[in-house]
This record gives sequence, C-alpha cells and structure tokens, in this order.
Amino acid sequence: MARSSRKKQLLVFTNVRMSVLAIVFVLFCLGAVVHFQNQEIETRDARRINDLKQMQTVLNYHYQLYKTYPLAEAPVCFEDLSAEIRSVVPWLVVLPQDPSHGNSAVQPRQACYNYLSPDGQSYILRAALEKNNFSMVHDNGSSEEWFEVSAPAIGSF
Repeated sequence: MARSSRKKQLLVFTNVRMSVLAIVFVLFCLGAVVHFQNQEIETRDARRINDLKQMQTVLNYHYQLYKTYPLAEAPVCFEDLSAEIRSVVPWLVVLPQDPSHGNSAVQPRQACYNYLSPDGQSYILRAALEKNNFSMVHDNGSSEEWFEVSAPAIGSF
C-alpha cells in the first residue's frame, strides 16, 4: 500500500512539473512572437525611411536636369509620377513602394509614399511610420503623423 501511494505522489509530481514546463514554454513562445512582430514593424519603418532618401536623390537629380521638381499641387502617391521619373532616370525600373502597399487593412493614404510640389521649386515626401517613434529618427518635417523629407526644408502639407 505504501508503494502505491508513493507511485501516485511521483505521478502527481511529474504531472505538475510537466504542466509548469508547458506554461513556461508557452510564455517563451508568446514573448518570441511579440518580439518578432516588433522587429517586422521596425524593419518596414527602416525601409520606408531608406526609400524616401533614395527618392530624394532621384528628385534632386531631376531638379539638376530641369531646374524644377515634378509638379503635384495636391498630395499624390510617388508611384503616380513614374513616367516623369523614368524619363529622367531610365535605369530605375521599379519605383519604391511602401511595404504596406496593396494591404487592404492599411488606410489608402498611408499605403503609399506621398509627394507634394505645388511650385516645382520645393517638395515634401512623406511616409507614415507604424511605430511613430520619431525620437530615434530625425526628419525635417513638421508633422507628428508622418516621417517627412523636403527640399528645401519647408512646412507640412
């Protein structure tokens, strides 16, 4: 009888140990998923910033050739300027697109890089960052909602 009682105690102890181990494993997996999702967001934001800087280079090249930036009196998606940009930079096969482009869950105004140049002598390029952590990234824009680059530095639209 003592032997049977000891077996039950060992079995209960083993089950408790396995339960604790399973809970720890589940918590570890949840933490890894959350961390991975944050890394994905930071990667997409870094790509957006890099894309804007590349587009800024293309726009400055356009200005050097034509002494004007492509006109856009109202904010447009940068890819809407593809014909004009490709006439200046023909080797640029694909214009950069926001990583969320085509994602139906994202607001349409934030699923593309916005461009504005009402006078052809200045412009603003902007992208909506997912993390909105502007303390780590310095832009020359005035909007809290968008990461902006411009030439010359002008106000927000």
